[in-house]
Amino acid sequence: MPAIVASLRMELRPYDVDNARDGDGQVTRESVEQWLATHAGDFQQVIDFRASIEDGDRTVDIPFATDDGEMAWLDTLPEDE
Repeated sequence: MPAIVASLRMELRPYDVDNARDGDGQVTRESVEQWLATHAGDFQQVIDFRASIEDGDRTVDIPFATDDGEMAWLDTLPEDE
């Protein structure tokens, strides 16, 4: 099957957030990227991502790493969104 670009929205449970922390207990782009590599389904690769993660009493917002990554995600959305 040929490789295609697809997108996925995920809601993380508190258990998932705990497992997405780095060695210092922080939620970072790198730690979330590592978690996604093993928990985001059967994708060939994760090209880019954006996240807004509730971590206790704070929200960790991680923007797309590149404009191209955001555009690739937007291209996967239905036209009526």
